Amino acid sequence: EQSPIINVKDWVEFFIKDSETDEPIKNAKYILRLPDEEEREGTTDDEGYIFIENIPAGGYELIIEDYNIDITNQGREKRK
Repeated sequence: EQSPIINVKDWVEFFIKDSETDEPIKNAKYILRLPDEEEREGTTDDEGYIFIENIPAGGYELIIEDYNIDITNQGREKRK
């Protein structure tokens, strides 16, 4: 449950490269599934980077279909 007082936003950054040539993969289409089930779509930049701001803290899934890439992050554990 989210606090009505604190609304934490996070960011993620990825570097996507070809595993054989180590060259960045430009303009690759991606889908980022967020913990609140929102999906964000876009493409890698000219240097192979993806940078997304203002996402809710927690786990996410990054899918780059043309390159058969699927990365899941469970998010950080809550501090006690």
